[in-house]
Amino acid sequence: LMKTLTDNSYGATPVFRENGRYLILLVKHQAGHWAFPKGHLKSGESRSATAKRELQEETGLEDFDFDEKTNFIEHYSFEREGKLYEKEIIYYPVFARDKTITPPDKFKEEISECRWVTFDEALKLAQFDSTREVIRKVEEYLRLLE
Repeated sequence: LMKTLTDNSYGATPVFRENGRYLILLVKHQAGHWAFPKGHLKSGESRSATAKRELQEETGLEDFDFDEKTNFIEHYSFEREGKLYEKEIIYYPVFARDKTITPPDKFKEEISECRWVTFDEALKLAQFDSTREVIRKVEEYLRLLE
């Protein structure tokens, strides 16, 4: 029987309203897939603090509103070195006040690119069903706000 480990990360789903529609910010991970900024808790950090830190580290985004009362959950599992990892990522909605993104150089190995895209483009860029599901949840959340 394979040993199962749980792995939790916290992240953000940044959007920017432009010309009456929303754009969403995706980051390209070094493994080549497009997804959202996310990472693990550092000791003493709250979940939302982790999400904010990872957002800033991976995108350089500074000026935003953060909705701590809402979150979107992504689940998937993967095998590595004979162990099964059950991954859970909790994302918080973020409303950027401007589109300026400057991923810091020291994270270039981790994140190769950031891109503001439409929701349709995001669904095409996203490689995993679990990522697409989060994109759809964000779209639904934004629709309910209007």
